[in-house]
Amino acid sequence: RILFRAVDQAGDVESEPVSFNVIVIASIWKQPWFVFLMTSLVSVVVLQTARVIHGGRRIRRAESELKKQEVLKEVNRLLEQKVEERTAALSHRNEELRAFAHSVSHDLRAPLRAMEGFAIALSEDYVVKLDDTAAGYIENIVDSATRMDELVNDLLEYSKLGLAELTLTTVSLSSALNDALRRLAADVASCGADIQVVGELHEILGHHATVVQIIQNLVSNSLKFVRPDCRPVIRLKSEEIGPGTIRFSCIDNGIGIESEYHERIFSVFERLHGIESYEGTGIGLAIVSRACHRLGGRCGLESSTGAGSCFWIELPAENST
Repeated sequence: RILFRAVDQAGDVESEPVSFNVIVIASIWKQPWFVFLMTSLVSVVVLQTARVIHGGRRIRRAESELKKQEVLKEVNRLLEQKVEERTAALSHRNEELRAFAHSVSHDLRAPLRAMEGFAIALSEDYVVKLDDTAAGYIENIVDSATRMDELVNDLLEYSKLGLAELTLTTVSLSSALNDALRRLAADVASCGADIQVVGELHEILGHHATVVQIIQNLVSNSLKFVRPDCRPVIRLKSEEIGPGTIRFSCIDNGIGIESEYHERIFSVFERLHGIESYEGTGIGLAIVSRACHRLGGRCGLESSTGAGSCFWIELPAENST
């Protein structure tokens, strides 16, 4: 009986054995011609068997690859379906947020403006009939309405950062700073602040209007949080801190911030001081943080109580692409 079994290079059996029986007459077993015949026969059988085994092996491999491709196609189909579902859900949520922002912008601000308008009219038309206490009440109403309107504006700016499509282009920090300072011209003049630009500012990869908003909020924050008897001094600079990264710093001589609040200060509605001490809505630095993340950057500060603060943002350099 002759038995054949296919074995791979590692010695592992790859197929079922193939066998056949040969009946030989004892008298011719050792004849030369018979030995030659059997050798040729075995060679042919071995060759044909190897072809059959190899063909079976290729078929099994092809079937295995086909199954893998089918599984991969199914996984890709499920992933695409998930992406489409989440994209649709995200689009729906964005539409809801846009509707909410529109409602806040119109429906909520309308009564605020009416309240402020009537209070001003009351103080102007009935000034001779109102005593000092009543005039003080009216002034408080106007101030509260103004602060609420500022709060609504900041909330709208914060929400828009999560909805707007930002196309990144080359942005000059110098140009963005000039636009921000133009918006803050009245505040800078009223407190007599000294604004210093140190060196030449870099170009970054970003969104001009968003970068202007970031710089405006940083400078505005430095203008507000100073001691009453101190003139604000603000130094602005940029530097390359690594391959493809630009850091813009806003350094002030303000009241400083304890280290335990360095991360918390960038959250929404986080105020370390009462409105009676320092004005503001508590959203300005949250806008800075969210805007930086939308631009692919980050923000932080270095500060200690009474020693001023250095607020910084890190954004991709202009040539980082």
